[in-house]
Amino acid sequence: MLFISNNIKNWNFTLYEIVLILLYYFFKKCFMDISVFEIIIIVVLLLSIGAIVFIYFKLQQAQKSYHELLSGVRKGNLEDILKQHLTRIETIDKKLTANEENLYRFKDVAKNYIQKVGFKRFNPFHETGGDQSFVLVLLDDHNSGIVLSSYHQRDVTRFYAKYVVRGKPEHKLSKEEEEELHNTM
Repeated sequence: MLFISNNIKNWNFTLYEIVLILLYYFFKKCFMDISVFEIIIIVVLLLSIGAIVFIYFKLQQAQKSYHELLSGVRKGNLEDILKQHLTRIETIDKKLTANEENLYRFKDVAKNYIQKVGFKRFNPFHETGGDQSFVLVLLDDHNSGIVLSSYHQRDVTRFYAKYVVRGKPEHKLSKEEEEELHNTM
């Protein structure tokens, strides 16, 4: 125990030395005739037991993960199971790719559907009361569609439909029609 007495003067202990000192004095008190070699054997034995407990719990975790991996798969070896999972992933990937392609096609087709709607009520004739006339603008994503107008007088209501191609009307528009077409685009 020469190394202990030298270190006590310097107070220069490592954690390992402190554990050895405590174990030495503990076993010296409990077992008067125990040697340092026997203490080392006991420490190694305790560390081995701790390692066995640690490995046991890690093995339990690995078994749990293994069972989760195998859930929903018929019995077989691991290679077959992994091949089944890869086949399922490839099938899902192909379906996803097909769905993405369909989505892009639907987006292109949807550009031709009515996407923009404008509506305005107005009174073009001062002898009638209220805003009985209206302009309805229906355009797709390319600003093509129709301008539907209704002009209401006391005894008659007239409807007009005018085509619009890429934002340009094919017929002359009234002031209200031009305003609503511009607001809708």
